[in-house]
Amino acid sequence: NTGGNDGNEVSQVYFCFPPGANPPPKLLRGFDRTFIKKGKKASITVAVREKDISIWNVVTQKWEEPKGTFQVFVGSSSREIHLIGSFTPS
Repeated sequence: NTGGNDGNEVSQVYFCFPPGANPPPKLLRGFDRTFIKKGKKASITVAVREKDISIWNVVTQKWEEPKGTFQVFVGSSSREIHLIGSFTPS
C-alpha cells in the first residue's frame, strides 16, 4: 500500500482463453479483498477450479477444457492490470 492510509484492495484474476475457444477477451475467474496497512505489502491466494478453465458447450451440454496456453491477468479491474502470466494445463 503506497498510499497514506490503511485500506482495502480487491485483486481480480482474469483468464484469456487459448485462440479458437471464442469466449470474451477476459473472463473474471476469482477475486480477493485484502486489508493492507499503509506502507505494507500483502500476498493473496485465489483458488482456481478446473471448471474455471472450461467453457460450456451448448451442443454437447458439457464443460470442455480448450487445449493450449491460457493468459492470466491480475489487477484492480479489467482495465488496470498489474501482473500478467500464462499457463498450459497438463
